[in-house]
Amino acid sequence: MNTFLAPSVRLNLDGIERMDAASALRVMRSIHEPVGLCELALSNAHFEWADAVQEGDALHLDLGWRGGDLPALFDGTVSRVIDLPDRLCLQARCRMERLSREKVTRTYSQEEAGVIVRHLVEGLGFESLDLDDCDAVLDHLALADHSPLFAIRSLTRRLRLAHRLFGTARGGLVWRPDDPEQAASNTFTFGVDIAGIQAVGENRLSLHVPGCRVDLGSIAKVVMPRGKTLRGLVESVSQTVGLLGRGWHTRLLLRNLGEAS
Repeated sequence: MNTFLAPSVRLNLDGIERMDAASALRVMRSIHEPVGLCELALSNAHFEWADAVQEGDALHLDLGWRGGDLPALFDGTVSRVIDLPDRLCLQARCRMERLSREKVTRTYSQEEAGVIVRHLVEGLGFESLDLDDCDAVLDHLALADHSPLFAIRSLTRRLRLAHRLFGTARGGLVWRPDDPEQAASNTFTFGVDIAGIQAVGENRLSLHVPGCRVDLGSIAKVVMPRGKTLRGLVESVSQTVGLLGRGWHTRLLLRNLGEAS
């Protein structure tokens, strides 16, 4: 990663694609809340979209360093439009919003949890489904104009499952337990690429690093002073551009899993 390069944002708003039209953005996602949020300010394209963009328009963002790859950052729909004199501000909710918007009326009896969840989410237009084949049997689940989100939360609670429900940056859906044994996807080193670190409670770390791609539910290694290395499970990710000073910043909340072996 070359942190001296400028960040680059590819924006697709209801089929209209532009490069670097965003003057500022923030995308927030967490394994504790299924629906990721996006706040976006447009300056270069303000007059082009001011009279056209509306709530419900599709919004897709890719973010990377200029001259490099631009991985997916956000996939969802506009939930609010704020037209200011010098810029257009948008708020959006990710594709997981469909779980709370759709309504279901049906009854499940003596069905495995994994089968129920798959039946609830297939056909809702997610780009991918990463679902655990949980074989715990639920005796009865009656839905009467309830949302799939309500149903999944209900069965997860009733069966006392440790499963997380969250969306991916590429418009996918994940429902599975944490995997603390997986290999680390990112490594951050104190004094090299860690701009800030703070303990949160007894077993969590808040990390501020230069902009980079980090997936929810993945493992990050943190190399502390004197070579001590910690493993942490990524519980939340906040990506910002044009905020907190110039450039692209990534903030993470990690659950400390202890020292790496």
